Amino acid sequence: MRLLTYFNLNDPKINESGKFTNSNIQALYDQLTAACSTADLALATGAYIEEYDIADLRKLLLESQNDDIKQVYNKLLNGSYHHIKAFTKVHKGRGITYNPKILTIAELNEILSK
Repeated sequence: MRLLTYFNLNDPKINESGKFTNSNIQALYDQLTAACSTADLALATGAYIEEYDIADLRKLLLESQNDDIKQVYNKLLNGSYHHIKAFTKVHKGRGITYNPKILTIAELNEILSK
């Protein structure tokens, strides 16, 4: 929130859970939450969201020239690495192999090996 304020940007969140002012974010949120009808689907959706975040953050890091923003992106990226590891670990414990949809298998394996 501090960066949104500092850069004079609008917060796309509405003070109602699951509601966003940005129609693209709202559509993605609605699509992803609808995909979570079982525990296994929820785990797969969670891993997919982390893949999506990782791809976006990597792209944004390459495009950004601002060190403050890069620091935030790197922290978010590190969090997404931890989250995707957790989702795939639980998947594995349930006897399911998670197959990445955005990252390559090599990229996912590199993240999981750290």
